[in-house]
Amino acid sequence: MKIPDQKPRPAVIISPGFLNEVRPRVLAAPCTSQRVDKIARTEVLLDSTNLPRTTKVQCQDIASIKKTDLNSHIRPLTTGELTTLNQAIKIATGLW
Repeated sequence: MKIPDQKPRPAVIISPGFLNEVRPRVLAAPCTSQRVDKIARTEVLLDSTNLPRTTKVQCQDIASIKKTDLNSHIRPLTTGELTTLNQAIKIATGLW
C-alpha cells in the first residue's frame, strides 16, 4: 500500500470483499518487519509462510487507501490470523 508521504509497504486489507469489489478505496492495516519481538494488543504477528520475513500488522494505523495504490497480492490470512486480527481491530477501534 502507498500512503501519501510514506514509503510503500505491505498491508492487510481489512474491508469486506463485497465493498472492495464496488468501492474505489479499501481499508488497510499496514505491516512492518521491525520490532516483531514486541507485539502490542493492537498488533498481530503473521506466520512467515510465503512472506519474506516475520511481519506484524499494525491495527492501530488503519487507513482508507485507493485501490490504485495497491500492488500485488501475497497470500490470504490463516484462520488463526483472522481470529487474532479481528480481536486486535476491536481493541484498536474500541468496538469490543
